[in-house]
Amino acid sequence: MLRPLNNPFKQPFERLGEKPRITTSSINAEPLAKMVSMLNNSDQQAGEFILLKSPRAGFGKTHLLDRLRRSVIRSHEFIVLEPIAGSTLDARGILDKTVRTFSRVIDFETRLTLLDVLTRRIFALALEPLVKSGTVPSENVDEALNSLRMRPLETFDFNSESAVTAQWAMANFDLLRPQLATELCQRTKASSRMVSWWVKNLFEYSSASLDEAGRNGELYHRFMEDGSDDDACEKLVTLLNLAGLVTAPVLVLDEVEGYFGNPEAALKTCTLLNSLHQSCEKLTVIISVNSDIWETAFAPRLSSGLKDRLLDSVVELKPLTQDQAKILLTDRAGDQVDVIMAEVDLHLGVIYARGIMRQSSGIWQDHIADDLQAEAANEVDKKPISLRRQNRAASDPQEVNGDDLNLVGDGCPDMEDSEDAKAMMEKVLEAKSATGGE
Repeated sequence: MLRPLNNPFKQPFERLGEKPRITTSSINAEPLAKMVSMLNNSDQQAGEFILLKSPRAGFGKTHLLDRLRRSVIRSHEFIVLEPIAGSTLDARGILDKTVRTFSRVIDFETRLTLLDVLTRRIFALALEPLVKSGTVPSENVDEALNSLRMRPLETFDFNSESAVTAQWAMANFDLLRPQLATELCQRTKASSRMVSWWVKNLFEYSSASLDEAGRNGELYHRFMEDGSDDDACEKLVTLLNLAGLVTAPVLVLDEVEGYFGNPEAALKTCTLLNSLHQSCEKLTVIISVNSDIWETAFAPRLSSGLKDRLLDSVVELKPLTQDQAKILLTDRAGDQVDVIMAEVDLHLGVIYARGIMRQSSGIWQDHIADDLQAEAANEVDKKPISLRRQNRAASDPQEVNGDDLNLVGDGCPDMEDSEDAKAMMEKVLEAKSATGGE
């Protein structure tokens, strides 16, 4: 087991989407399994409305949500909401965050974005019945249908001259657009006007050159220009429903501290999120909240009906057991865990992750840090210069060239890149799988 050189308990507060330095798999394992099951329930077509609650801050809600996101990354797309001034959430802001999440680059070599992937799959899905009916001409209907189903990303690669279907669609888009819109309207039950608007804008976005620097900016300008709040809400609902045809969107509200003592803001937020959930069949909504925020902001003003909806699927985090606490400390302290265990107090009050991490951080500084620093310095002085880098890598992977290496589980270095890179890799693999790539 590695011996960490720097204080492994002195960690900044986590933000969803930033990969945790260390993960102890047994912590909150049961809530994680429950939420994965909720999201992956194949018999349930409709998305969930989940309330994630903990007795207080520091129980690991954000860490749990990040593990959940990575567990379902191949089938779900998380959109992390960011309330304005901590407590204001509106349709325009959610639309902006959704489009920015979808339009992120997932393959830096080709500049392919997630929105390119979604658009190609949506168009392939809508074109199927048109090929079957003969509305769209094809020399070999069976082969064309197979390409649409098995290789949608390749079939609708507007930037490839060898993608015959994509080139035909570009040349005949004015005639094809209303037919695609009609088919997608039937599948999403959205308004024909707004579906047609998205079909046009998604086509213009995906048919532009992938390395065109300003295509994301042009898309943002088009969907945010003019329009009322109601128009923004309709655009958002339609986009989420279209995305829901080929993936499972998940709206996550995790930063709720600004709602403390503000029932009016909490009521408006819950009303909006409930409306989106009811309007989008495949949409899952997750609200992550501590008991004090729930009691002062959410509980006072919610109607009985709205409260019932929020409390229908509740996942509650529990305090750690002493055994779990020891595992948590061992994963971080390595062979110094006995020193920590001899000093940390696991018998007073509720045991929760942040609490024992704070205790352990002070113990580390008081009893371990200076000795380890001196020991490491002596070891470095004894080794030839050529071996000193190896010594640094063994004692603290984080110190090597600033690489984003992480200690996970039993303290072994995780050689993967950042969480964003991992998510991109997963999406690219998913894309290659869909196109029949190896």
